[in-house]
Amino acid sequence: MKERHHEIFTVFSNPKLFLDYAIAVLCPTTFLVNAHAEDATQIGLPEGSIARLGKGAIADMAISPDGKQLAVASSIGIWLYDTQTGDENTLLTGHETSVRSVAFSPDGIFLASGSGLGHDKSIRLWDTRTGKHIVLLSDNRGDIRTLSFSPDGLSLVSGDDMGNVILWDLTTGERKHALSGFYQQVLSVVFSPDGKTVAGAALDETILSWDVNTGQRKHSFVGHTDWIITLAFSSDSTMLASGSQDGTIRLWDTNSGQLKQTYLRQGKEIDTIAFGPGGNILASGINLSRKIEFWNVSTGKVTEEYQIPKGGVSRIVYSPDKKSLVSMNRSGRIYFWDLETGKVRLTIDGHTSRVRRIAYSKDGKTLASTSGIGIDLWDIPSLSHKTTLKSNK
Repeated sequence: MKERHHEIFTVFSNPKLFLDYAIAVLCPTTFLVNAHAEDATQIGLPEGSIARLGKGAIADMAISPDGKQLAVASSIGIWLYDTQTGDENTLLTGHETSVRSVAFSPDGIFLASGSGLGHDKSIRLWDTRTGKHIVLLSDNRGDIRTLSFSPDGLSLVSGDDMGNVILWDLTTGERKHALSGFYQQVLSVVFSPDGKTVAGAALDETILSWDVNTGQRKHSFVGHTDWIITLAFSSDSTMLASGSQDGTIRLWDTNSGQLKQTYLRQGKEIDTIAFGPGGNILASGINLSRKIEFWNVSTGKVTEEYQIPKGGVSRIVYSPDKKSLVSMNRSGRIYFWDLETGKVRLTIDGHTSRVRRIAYSKDGKTLASTSGIGIDLWDIPSLSHKTTLKSNK
């Protein structure tokens, strides 16, 4: 069996067999399971295993248009969670390597996913009602880093780490336009709410926008001095916000391509941004900082902050009704925030960081794993996480 490394591990009935194949191997066939019928430790297990510890490292998330489901891209597939209870509704598997990005169609029926970190670099389109999927792209040379649906649901734009930005016609499954201009890894692509424009950002410190109908470039937004990690359009499509590793958030006029305003965040990289209700507030998160900041778009001042109970913020999304905000961090924890109270109403955990080393105790009752940051101890009889050991230095 060829070993594939993922951020999740599986308990086999024989500890020696576990040591041989400690890191879970993804099943290459489509698999859909209702989690109400079985525990998350039992869903979609590889052949020969009896349980799973953790639910994989997470890379991206998206909330369904009706606000009822949260899709989480993980190293073993796509988890669909109930946003009211936090229960695992479904695990979608089919990608042969880690899932890097997810996006819901506007009607919520379809879910697009992109994979990478291995030989499977496909884009897949899932029917969320049946779990079946089709492959849009299987011969791509780059990892699919980012995806975005058009507002009418008829198109999908993808960005990969080879600098390719592709606009897909979902009625035919064919490429509509190759949006040119990038030669380095694409970190973010977004459709404007009016459906007329696609914007993308890459490692070369440049933001580009294209006309959806013609595929021709519209503007180049120049000003950042480091990687642009995240993009967001305002609800009226007149502004584009960008967050960069240079520690700034910038607002751009989408009609002229000119810079409107710059928000400085004390030199820390901006990992995620999202416009709030009415477009007057812009939320931002930093993976190295334990808080979410809310900026007044007009003044460029922080008006409110949420303190993260544990970890930083690598991704934030607003619920469709704008009453909740969902944040995730790279340590594998997801928080649902009530925007009226500013309090966490729901936490989803059980996801892991990238597992690099594992070891069994002599009695076979405890498993130790490490991501290079801390050491997690797992209780094998109860299939539960015991504690995390971290250095005080």
